[in-house]
Amino acid sequence: MSAIEHLVDDLDRSHAEAQERMSDPAVYNDHRKAAESGRRLKELEGPKKLADAWRQIHADLEASRNDPELATMSSELETEL
Repeated sequence: MSAIEHLVDDLDRSHAEAQERMSDPAVYNDHRKAAESGRRLKELEGPKKLADAWRQIHADLEASRNDPELATMSSELETEL
């Protein structure tokens, strides 16, 4: 697994944990915790979208390499990565 894949996985875990905290009713008993959890989730939204896009491009690239009709797209997708 490459370094970027590890980073994307770590980001996914952090985002999932932040979502989990936001869905915990106990968080809302402490307004400070609720605000911190909300800020953290908001901070992770942009990077999460980029990570999801990276993963999709990576999957599309792998699929295009295995399909002769899509082979010309491989170089375009590699440029995006």
